[in-house]
Amino acid sequence: MDFDAYAQTAADLANLELTDLADLRAFFGDRPWWSERLTERDLAVFRRAKRKFRDVFVKGAEGDDHAAVDVLNGLLEQFPVQPRIAGHRGGDWHMHVTGRGSSVASEFIAGAAWGLSAWLCRFKGARFGVCADNRCGNVYLDTSSNRCRRFCSERCATRSHVAAHRARKKEAAAAALAAVVDPAVPLRVARSAPRGVVGRAAYHTGTHRSSRALRPRALRSTRPDARDERGPKTVSYAPQPVRTARCRRAKFNDSARSASRTAR
Repeated sequence: MDFDAYAQTAADLANLELTDLADLRAFFGDRPWWSERLTERDLAVFRRAKRKFRDVFVKGAEGDDHAAVDVLNGLLEQFPVQPRIAGHRGGDWHMHVTGRGSSVASEFIAGAAWGLSAWLCRFKGARFGVCADNRCGNVYLDTSSNRCRRFCSERCATRSHVAAHRARKKEAAAAALAAVVDPAVPLRVARSAPRGVVGRAAYHTGTHRSSRALRPRALRSTRPDARDERGPKTVSYAPQPVRTARCRRAKFNDSARSASRTAR
């Protein structure tokens, strides 16, 4: 028997949304020998077992193995395992965990509880996990080599990391703008700050080295850091000439012509 596969069915059931019987039939969609036998009574049993399986994962993730064991022992007592050999077409022999004539809920939950119990005895509750993404909360079996898994899927991991990165950038940008508004606060921006925040802030306060060359002559700005007893100090910024390679070549040619004329 593949106990790991049975344990995974417990996690799948704990993460399943059971609104009505259609959801349960969709869950067993690829197993028609079960989906065709489902009833409303099975739906009620699956809902109760779903909550108990989730409690096992939560208690195990919190380090409370004794509470997880109590819940599993209750499930094993309620859904006892009765192994038997079954086969189809006279040759495909395999194991069933319940007796003949058992309901779908009894057979499925008995196998899931048995597999999850074997997993707990083998790895302890440290291998039970709850997704770290606040918008998810699904449970999972930690199959990593060093027990470092924190999310139920790659999608949740990527979404959580992107959200954390954006939050850091937003915080750094807010700190930079706060430092510009209040000169008493030093302008310290973390490495994760968006590119250009410091430059834009310095440009608007007239402290950037290129702000004087970019602003027109008639534009005047009041700088809060240049106040004295007479009131705010008005500073004007004069545009600086921009020297390009073309301008330098033209200046050199003019100098050469002047030198040739003098020599004549």
